[in-house]
Amino acid sequence: METALQAALSAICPRTFPTFAPANAAPPYIVWQQVGGIDWSSTENTRLMRHALVQIGIWAPVLTAAGALRDSIESALRQHPTLVARPSGAHRMIYEPDTRLHGVQQDWDIWTD
Repeated sequence: METALQAALSAICPRTFPTFAPANAAPPYIVWQQVGGIDWSSTENTRLMRHALVQIGIWAPVLTAAGALRDSIESALRQHPTLVARPSGAHRMIYEPDTRLHGVQQDWDIWTD
């Protein structure tokens, strides 16, 4: 799942990083991390499907740029050929005064075999 998600996000923005962005990352950039999930196993204790709750954050100098990338991410993930992905809720808008970057964060439920 991680490889497919990284590839999908990198196709939208080449500056895509799992867990955290380097201090010198030029915006806009995407940061994603798994923040939970559901264990879906059979009664024989074998995994039936893999699930991850993934937080995707977009950082940009202006909010509209972050929002446009969020829209592209939504379109790509909803149509992904191997990941079943849907937002688990609406996005959140944030601002980081130290870097003067605007952010949009959204949590995604992602399922795969």
